[in-house]
Amino acid sequence: MKHQKKVVKNFILACVLGTICLTILGCSNTDEKHQGLVITTIEVPFINCEDDFDIDDMDAVELQFINNGAVPYIDVTTYIDMIDAMLHYDVSDMVIDEQRITIEYNPVVYQTLNPPDAEDPNYRQSMIIDFEEDTVTVSSYLFFMYQGIEHVASETDIIQITDVAITEGKSVEIPFYEYGFDFIIEETDTEQSYLIPFHVASLLFNYSTLFKTYYNGDEIYGGGLCIYREEVVRSSSFNGLDIPDDIRLASFDVFTIALDYFSSMKQARQIESYRDLFMKQLPTIRYADSDDYYMEFTKLLYQVDDLHADLPAAGYYSSAPLETLPPFPSWYRPIRKAYYNTAGTYRSTFFSLFDGTSFPPTVRLLDEERIAVIHIYQFTETMPDEFKTYIDNLPPTVEHVVIDLSMNGGGNVNAIFRLLGYMTDQPIVYNNGIAIDGSFRTFIIEVEEDAYDYDWYILTSPVTFSAANIATLLAQENGIATIIGESSSGGASPIESILLPCGFSHTISGNYTFYSTSGTAELGVPVDIEMLNLWDDNELIDLINQP
Repeated sequence: MKHQKKVVKNFILACVLGTICLTILGCSNTDEKHQGLVITTIEVPFINCEDDFDIDDMDAVELQFINNGAVPYIDVTTYIDMIDAMLHYDVSDMVIDEQRITIEYNPVVYQTLNPPDAEDPNYRQSMIIDFEEDTVTVSSYLFFMYQGIEHVASETDIIQITDVAITEGKSVEIPFYEYGFDFIIEETDTEQSYLIPFHVASLLFNYSTLFKTYYNGDEIYGGGLCIYREEVVRSSSFNGLDIPDDIRLASFDVFTIALDYFSSMKQARQIESYRDLFMKQLPTIRYADSDDYYMEFTKLLYQVDDLHADLPAAGYYSSAPLETLPPFPSWYRPIRKAYYNTAGTYRSTFFSLFDGTSFPPTVRLLDEERIAVIHIYQFTETMPDEFKTYIDNLPPTVEHVVIDLSMNGGGNVNAIFRLLGYMTDQPIVYNNGIAIDGSFRTFIIEVEEDAYDYDWYILTSPVTFSAANIATLLAQENGIATIIGESSSGGASPIESILLPCGFSHTISGNYTFYSTSGTAELGVPVDIEMLNLWDDNELIDLINQP
């Protein structure tokens, strides 16, 4: 046993400060570690700012603070009740014993190749939050993948998952105690509360969903991109205040455990522990002037050297306008530096082949209008409809279509499947897996689009990244298109948002990765036919016309 556990008995003194109910709980406990623990409870409103999620606002959500600290804690059941409408559970059970909370559910999964028996205990996903050991154990990481509404399918039902084969992963214990976290059982005369840090609750129940929760010191906001709005972050009464030391430490703790247990980068980069790797940076962040604190955290973020680790934004202690913090090139590590150097060189070369200042026309016709080159620079929600318009307006002489993704850095995943739906009328198969637990899923996707009968090619380069890399992988694996040019740069994990106790927000690569039949696509997709000179129209024509 790591340490003796602490059941805190509270003597309640309630008072009212303005409109906020403040309960100060004097505590007695035989556990030396928690002797004299004081828990303060406040009530704050919960505001859902996202219409896409049918979640009700709440006038009062209880948050707890330990020994007059600034780090918010929340009862597990309170947090789940707050976001319950977002959770996509078929059957959910919660069992609370003296020291542990066990959450089990039957996931709502798609029709499977081997449909599981709903009564089979192996079918159920489970999480155990151990308040004695300060650990969280999941049956597999599919617990996180199934907990929220899947957003692979579009609202128009154009994209349908018709089959999935599932290989369950192994159980994983997440040692929160190694990262400085303390789980607390608060016992009053009438009830017990099971308290965990608010941002730990966010990791456990919102991480793989589009719905996030943001605490700005005054209110809790829930939603998607709406929680990053100026009025959410800059409306806080904490703007301009010094950042407390416990907030600085807890932010480092959340940051490092997210990298170690909620990202694919640890396994992909063969990092033993991001926490150990970054521990020497902690003093710089911990003792930075408040005006420099968020910039110092940005430096640390770029040391991850993950191209998805991006978009850092200052938190609610900052009084500056809400904007993405600048990523100074001097902070870049080898992978990011190489990518942007390559992108700069390739972009200059690309522009020079046309008018030197701008992208070429989206559609170009070559070889007496037998070949169409369609340049796609980003996967946006509107791109598939725009692509269809381009195809519909091609002359009848076109036989071959080259989709140029050589300058495409990624974007919307749903747009990938819609694009491929115009290229094939066959089901699309793709694989993803989670390295930390060994779980694996094979999906079969059907896209309700009319396919066009062309000889398809995709042109890639070392600039081709993220969604563009995945589109290339799926086209190659499904025999939809011939891949030409130079190998893509990689990026095969979803982008996940992380919110730290200090309000600092950023993205990282998520914990599952798209796979080819030969392994992960994180490092890129090799071409079927190499081109010596990218964007050389004569070489492209010769390549397509070769026997």
